Amino acid sequence: MATFDQRNQQVTYQYNAAGDIDIGDVRNNQELLGALRKLQRELGDALEQGALSMDAATDAEYHMLDPG
Repeated sequence: MATFDQRNQQVTYQYNAAGDIDIGDVRNNQELLGALRKLQRELGDALEQGALSMDAATDAEYHMLDPG
């Protein structure tokens, strides 16, 4: 068992997508599109709050559009 000392920790943005954005349970194209839109919104929120750099957000967006 691990113990984490979180004293003096300052979190500006934290989001755990597990359960909210899960493409493993997608059954059709509409559900996939909905999950991808949720992910795009979260990327935008993380970028806006400074938790993600513009380069990282651009890379993520690129890979969502062209995963190949």
